[in-house]
Amino acid sequence: MASGAQSMSNIFRQYTQAEVLAMTEKERKAAKVSRYFSLWEVECHCGCGNALMHPRQMQAMDALREHIGQALLIRWGVGGESGSGFRCVSHNLAIGGEKNSYHLKGLACDCRANGLTVHELAAAALAVPGFRQGGIGIYPRGGKRGWVHLDFRATGTPARWVG
Repeated sequence: MASGAQSMSNIFRQYTQAEVLAMTEKERKAAKVSRYFSLWEVECHCGCGNALMHPRQMQAMDALREHIGQALLIRWGVGGESGSGFRCVSHNLAIGGEKNSYHLKGLACDCRANGLTVHELAAAALAVPGFRQGGIGIYPRGGKRGWVHLDFRATGTPARWVG
């Protein structure tokens, strides 16, 4: 985290499923789960109301956002394609996600940054300790359609892949 920044407890907020389901889309876009990311960006896309992102993942996402000096997009909706934050088991199964996906634990985000290639974004993620020791997957899809999977891992072996 940048010097002079607030502690994580002051910038991180989790919402219950009932709270999420009671909000309009506009309210979910305004509700922050961290310094730079909204509830709408990280909630499960199936509409179940689950959005339990882990504080460490969101701290690492905020740190990467500060490192690159521009917005990271977790939800972009280009041609129906979008990144993911939290995924419930049903949605993960429906989209063919990995059985033990870090998205199920709120420990992963698929993202992109305008003006950066997926390779540049993945390289920038290596500057963030949570991602350097975590998982970084590159999904090039041609042009601006690719994304980078970033997951926080407190222990274990770092993982790198191209999907």
